[in-house]
Amino acid sequence: MRCLLYKEREYTLRKRGSFPRTKQLYPIVVLLATAILLTACSSTSTTVAQTKKTNSAQVAHSLTAEGKKLFPNGITLVVNLPPGGVSYTDGAEIQPYLQKVLGVPVTVRPIVGGSGNTAAEYVYHAAPNSGILMMSLLPQLAIGQLLGGGKYNTLSYTPLGGIFGNDTSLYVAKYGSPYRNFASLQHAQGTLTVGEFGVKSSAGWMSTVFLKKINHINIKGVPFGNAAQSMDAVLSGAVDLASVTAAQALKLMQAKRVQPVVDFAPKPLSYLPNVNSIGQVGNPDEAFTLSMGVVGPPGMSPHVSKILSQALLRVSENPEFQSKARKMLTMPVYLSATAWGALTHQEYDMVHSKLSMLQ
Repeated sequence: MRCLLYKEREYTLRKRGSFPRTKQLYPIVVLLATAILLTACSSTSTTVAQTKKTNSAQVAHSLTAEGKKLFPNGITLVVNLPPGGVSYTDGAEIQPYLQKVLGVPVTVRPIVGGSGNTAAEYVYHAAPNSGILMMSLLPQLAIGQLLGGGKYNTLSYTPLGGIFGNDTSLYVAKYGSPYRNFASLQHAQGTLTVGEFGVKSSAGWMSTVFLKKINHINIKGVPFGNAAQSMDAVLSGAVDLASVTAAQALKLMQAKRVQPVVDFAPKPLSYLPNVNSIGQVGNPDEAFTLSMGVVGPPGMSPHVSKILSQALLRVSENPEFQSKARKMLTMPVYLSATAWGALTHQEYDMVHSKLSMLQ
């Protein structure tokens, strides 16, 4: 009986149009539920962002506190070239940011001589936790030891991290010179002369050997104290070419005083798309890239190396630092301490495998 009465009541409600009222309420309920969910999601996103910001601030505070405790006399960042050289330029770029992260003075100190080996030997024999660090260019560090007689072990430094990469040796000629690509070097008459830094200790010197012995180009290296001197020699006509890096030649290329000829990258670089890369026009085995990182003396304590590695990571993440680096073509490419150590071994093995040709 109750069932029948209920059905009659349901029928009456349908007939009178009371049920559509529920349908009118349904969209309102859905909208309210959606609003609640969106508010909850927004609140969660805000909370996550605030948490990340808080954690970041805590890490920064911790690094500054540790920096002041571990390095009361500050940090000395040793470079093997004077102002204008690639190691000095790169060291000067990270200096203000590293100083801010660690909360202690960071001094860029050029130790010039021995085609770069003097600086490497100085840091190699420094006290492990003294705050003495070095801008390390690969594969130059390995070349200096294996071919340049450097009294240090490339694989024994404490790796702290990579900062810059995606660079290589670049050959430039005076603007308007007949030498403007790889083919022009192959068809050159007589002996080409190239200004280079570091006999048996630099990537520029190594690439000249590759041009001569792998590509059979009649070329002779002329040693200079740094890249700036090599380019001065090109501009004055004292040499036909200079072996430098893209960052070192950038201003003169922009001013149309020198022109790129060939680089030693495996494939065309994004910022030099129209320049011949030896990996494509020559032999892929002679192609290489240049990477710049920071190392410490052998035997540095794990805690000290960890703090310094974290500080370099903070520097590399700084948007202002990244922007300035890209404008100077010193491409920011961060590598962890472990990755930098692995790359050091790789570049060392590469140079070692070519010793018979390079000697």
